[in-house]
Amino acid sequence: MKSCLFIFIFASLWGSCRNRYPSERMLNQAAQLIYSSPQQALKLLDSISPKILKRNARHNLYLLKVHAAYEAYQDISVYPPLSNTARYFQQQGDSTKAGWAYLFTGIMDSKNGYYEKASINLSEAKENAPRQDSMLLFQIHYHLGELYKLRRDQQASIESYQKAIEYHSPQNKYSNYEMGDCLLNTRQYAAARTYYKKAELNALNLQDSVNVAYLMLQIGISYSNTQNTANAILYTHNALKYDPNPEFQKQGYLLLSEIYLHRQQLDSARYYLKKASVSTDDSEKLQAQYYKQLYQIAELKKDYQSALNHYKKYTTYITDYQLNKTEERIDNIVNRHHQKKWQRENRRLVRQRMLLVNGSLVLALLFILLATYIGILLKKRREKYLNACQMIETLQHLCQEQNRCQDKFKELLLNKLEVSKKLAFISSYPHDKHQAFLKMYNEILGDIGQTDLNWDELYFTINYLYNNFQQKLKDKFPSLNEKEIQLCCLIRGGFKTDEIAFVIRQSVYSIHKRKTAIRKKLGMDERADILTIILSLLDNS
Repeated sequence: MKSCLFIFIFASLWGSCRNRYPSERMLNQAAQLIYSSPQQALKLLDSISPKILKRNARHNLYLLKVHAAYEAYQDISVYPPLSNTARYFQQQGDSTKAGWAYLFTGIMDSKNGYYEKASINLSEAKENAPRQDSMLLFQIHYHLGELYKLRRDQQASIESYQKAIEYHSPQNKYSNYEMGDCLLNTRQYAAARTYYKKAELNALNLQDSVNVAYLMLQIGISYSNTQNTANAILYTHNALKYDPNPEFQKQGYLLLSEIYLHRQQLDSARYYLKKASVSTDDSEKLQAQYYKQLYQIAELKKDYQSALNHYKKYTTYITDYQLNKTEERIDNIVNRHHQKKWQRENRRLVRQRMLLVNGSLVLALLFILLATYIGILLKKRREKYLNACQMIETLQHLCQEQNRCQDKFKELLLNKLEVSKKLAFISSYPHDKHQAFLKMYNEILGDIGQTDLNWDELYFTINYLYNNFQQKLKDKFPSLNEKEIQLCCLIRGGFKTDEIAFVIRQSVYSIHKRKTAIRKKLGMDERADILTIILSLLDNS
C-alpha cells in the first residue's frame, strides 16, 4: 500500500514538473505573438492551465490573456479584473507589467461604467509605467482621453490625446486604431484618416466586422469635418453594412442625417432621421443629437413652433447627458485617491518611525542595562582579581616564611643531628678531656643536652630531613625489626660504624653483624652499600 502511494505521488510530481516547463515556454511564445498574431496567442494561452503554474507565471498568464484579447479588438470587460495581478507585479518591482495590468483594469472599469475606479486605476498605471516605455504611456494617455471624453471634460480629454500623440512612436504599428482616435479628437482629420485606414486593413484581415464598421464610421466623421461629404456618405454607408447593431445603426443614420443637413438636402436628412427611429429608451446623447437635428430642420423650413418644441427637448436631453457625465471631475477623483494613498503611506511611515523610535529606545535601554551589567561583572571580577592577587601575595609571603622556617627548622635539626653525631664521636673515645666535657655538657644542659638518643625525635628528624625515610623503610620492608630500622636511620643520618656502636650501646662487631643480616633480608651482596641499595629500592617503589 505504501509503495503504491509513493508511486502515485512521484508520478503526480513528475507530471506536474513535466507540464510546467512546456507551459512556461508557451507563455513566452504567446508573449511574442501578442501584437503580430493576437488570435493565435489567445489560443495558446487558453490551452494553459493556471493550476500547474507558479504564482508569477499564473499572474503573467492572466495579464497576457487580457492583453491578447485587447490587441484582437475583443471586449476585455468580460475578463476578471487584474487588480490583484497589478498589485502583485507592483510588489515584485515589475513596473511595466504592473502598469499594463492597471491599464487593462481601468479599461474594464470604464466599459462597465465604474468611472471612479477607472480613473484611479489609470492613474496607478500612469504612476507605475516606466518613463522609457512609450507604447504603454501612449495607451494610458489615450484611455485617459477616452475617459475624460466620457465624462464630458473636453479640455482634459484633448490634453490627454495630445500627450498620447507625443508618446506615439512611428515604429509602433499596432496602435493605429487608438492613434486615429487621438488625431480625430484633436482635429487632425487627414492624419487621423491615415491611421484609421491602416487599422481598417488590419481589421479586415482579422475579419472583425464590428471594428471595420467603427473605423469606417470614424473615417466618415473625419471626411464630414473636412467638408468632403461625398466620401463621408460613402464610408458611413459602408460602415452600416458591417455592423447590424441597432445602437451603431442609429449613430450611422444620425451622421448621414447631419451630413445631408449640412448639404441643405432636408428630405434626405429627414429620411435618415426617420430611419434612426430614436426613442425614449435610447441614451440621452442619441436623443439630444436626434432632437438637435429636428429643430435645425424645422428652423430651416421656418417652422419655428416645431423648432422651439424640438429645441426644448434637445436642451433637456443634452442637460441630462451633461449632468450624468459630469458628476465629479476625474482630476478630483484622482487627487482624492492620491490624497488617501499618501495619507495611508504617511500613517505607515509614522508607524514605522514609531516602531523605529521605540525599537531604538528598547535597544538603547538594553544596551545600557547590558553595559551596566557588564560593568558590574567587570567590577566584581576586578575586585575578585585584586583579592586573589592580595591572597596570592599573602600566600607567597606565608610560603616564603614557611620555607624560611622550614629551612631554619631543617638547619636546627641538622645541627642537632650533627651535635648528636659529635657527642657520639666524643663518647666513643674514653679520653679524660672528652669525659670531662661530656660531664660538663650534661651538667649545663641537663635533660635537654642528654647524649642518649631519643628515637622518636630521631625518627621525626630523619623523616623530615630525608623524605619520610623511616616510614617508607618500615612500610616497604616489614621484615626489618626495630633495631635494624634504627641502624638504617643512623646510616641515613650520616653516622659512622663506631658512632652507631656508641649510640645503640653495642660493639662494632655487632653492628657489622646486624648489617650483614640486613643485606640478607634485602637480598644484597655481602659487600653491597646498604644505604645506596635501600635508596634505590625506595625510589623505585
